[in-house]
Amino acid sequence: MSRSPASPSVQPWHTMLQTAAWICAALSVFILEPPGHSLSGGAVLSWTLLARFLVAICVGVILLVAIAFQDQRYLRTWLVLAGAGLVTGMALLGLYGSMVLLWTCETADGIRLVMGTTLTSKAQQWAAGGHDTCADLLAGFATDPLRVWNRTEA
Repeated sequence: MSRSPASPSVQPWHTMLQTAAWICAALSVFILEPPGHSLSGGAVLSWTLLARFLVAICVGVILLVAIAFQDQRYLRTWLVLAGAGLVTGMALLGLYGSMVLLWTCETADGIRLVMGTTLTSKAQQWAAGGHDTCADLLAGFATDPLRVWNRTEA
């Protein structure tokens, strides 16, 4: 049983709602902060800003495709694409959360700093004295990750 196409009086509202959804999505990517801590150090142009811009562009392109393929026979395809997008987004969010924990270290003040993998010679000596946790290493070097890990990594 297929539904009849939208009546002419409903069609303008349908298009306006799609346009409003696109505008809200486009504006929200520039307003909302990403989850977790900001590691950009206050840079004006960062990867998160680029990602927000690309999300806004993708939402606009998807809106145009949705308007072109809004017939009932495409409903299953749209549901599959929406489900795949939701699963992919949740997986990427989980990956982001785990990478933040792996690549950053929390100081005694509760601030997260990017860390490396190879200790400097002075940090190796400090760690040999029983200060082997990330927070201990940072506390021993005035919370400066460049004094703890090699400059090419931190």
